[in-house]
Amino acid sequence: ACARSLRRNFAFMREICFVVQCPDFAAVLDLVWGLPMAGWARHSPNLVQKVSSVPRPLDVSLEGVAEHNLKVLASVRSSGDSDADLLAWAKCQKEFESGGLLGPWESLGCIPYKDFRLLNRFIIHEQHGGQDPTVRCIDDCLMGMQNEFAATTAAHRPCDLDTRVALCRVVASKFEEALNAIASDFKSAYRQVTSDPSQAHLFVIAMYCALTCSIVFGAAVSQLFGSGSAPLNFSRYPAWCTWSVAVLFLLPMEQCVDDLLSVER
Repeated sequence: ACARSLRRNFAFMREICFVVQCPDFAAVLDLVWGLPMAGWARHSPNLVQKVSSVPRPLDVSLEGVAEHNLKVLASVRSSGDSDADLLAWAKCQKEFESGGLLGPWESLGCIPYKDFRLLNRFIIHEQHGGQDPTVRCIDDCLMGMQNEFAATTAAHRPCDLDTRVALCRVVASKFEEALNAIASDFKSAYRQVTSDPSQAHLFVIAMYCALTCSIVFGAAVSQLFGSGSAPLNFSRYPAWCTWSVAVLFLLPMEQCVDDLLSVER
């Protein structure tokens, strides 16, 4: 099991799954063992069924990695904004501390895998309403070519404005009084969901350390923002939550990626 997963009450989650009879009965077990980001994603019956293109076979995922890794290393550098680099490195440190990343390793020779595939981490600036400017770390599984080895059999369909309005109208038709709307956000979103530790050697991240002005490495054992399978893998859990809340509390609820949206009297 993934070390990061051990902080959750899986026995309680399993009991909930049994009580509410959620179609995605394997969601809890998959969270224990980690969801693969390479190869075919796990079955996701709560989501829209849609098969992607067939992935490249995993048995060739390490071919030519020596040349590939040199190319990735050449792309890792400062963003040019020292404050942004410090914010990004602080987020990287939290991932190491939480167990979402294995490491840190300061050189290629310290990485404990005989063969591994690198990918580059870069940052983008972002600012949410009323909050201070910050950065988001993006793990480039496109350049790293990890996404070529990933495929899915389902797709996430987030709650859109039409769905939200329809949900409000249905609830409003039952009560002639003001309604309450509640939004709940999954903090750190993808990084709350474990990834298969047996694939960690395929997702070794090369990141810029603003403190030492050097490249540091870490292997992912949680879902990466940039992985082709991560949106689906993560979305299974908001979908599981909405199903469970609806059955247990008769509370109409929808999900929009990392936000749970409900309407009640």
